[in-house]
Amino acid sequence: MHSLKIRFFDPVEIFGDDFAEAKARGDISAAVTADIGLGAEPPRDERGRPLGGKLVHLGRDTPFGLVLRSNFWLGQGLPLSAEELEEEMPMQMGLSLMQHSYQEWFYLMRFLPAVYIADRRDDKPAPVAW
Repeated sequence: MHSLKIRFFDPVEIFGDDFAEAKARGDISAAVTADIGLGAEPPRDERGRPLGGKLVHLGRDTPFGLVLRSNFWLGQGLPLSAEELEEEMPMQMGLSLMQHSYQEWFYLMRFLPAVYIADRRDDKPAPVAW
């Protein structure tokens, strides 16, 4: 277990104008971007954002549902050498984060479709099972 601070921000900060263009083309349907800091009080940049990593979740609608790709940059922004970074954030930490992310999205995929259908029940009929 690790204490974690997350600060979400607008994907435009990373992708610039390319983000709106990709959404208009249908290449991206949704995005979640955030700065990550490990520990109860992680180091922060001059704007108060936690240092230590970034996460980007990109979703794209397909005929079969939303396809999601998750990316994590552990150690991002920390003033550490490669050796110090490896000691601070061992490989197992990255693997555990990947497992956590997979489990989190796996559970969400079980109930979010029902929320989507219920939210749009007045203007879009629910699909039939047969």
